Amino acid sequence: MKKVYLALGALAVLIVLLLAANGGLAGGKAAYFDGKSPVKYFFSEQCSHCQAMKPILNSLARQGYRVAPFDVLAHPNYWDDYKITGTPTWVAANGERLEGEQTEAALGAWFDSHGARIVQ
Repeated sequence: MKKVYLALGALAVLIVLLLAANGGLAGGKAAYFDGKSPVKYFFSEQCSHCQAMKPILNSLARQGYRVAPFDVLAHPNYWDDYKITGTPTWVAANGERLEGEQTEAALGAWFDSHGARIVQ
């Protein structure tokens, strides 16, 4: 019986770790989301490129970077309101844009230049 409890405990830990790595904890709120960020992040959960960016965004979140979430699937008006042509798209407070999949280094540098490191 002890082995069953150990196996169940290990499975629970694995599930929690997998959810955390994909931004699936905190009521669906990803670690990299913060509405106070000067950088807007336009994404869709159905977008394969957005899904590919999750590990990079989680890594940047551990370095203090945050983005304001703008889910185009939940809010289709964002496409026209912000002239979004594809996801993922990041829009800085000054209007500059970054579109498509990015490397961690490139995205981190862009975030730095637009004040997205808001947690020290």
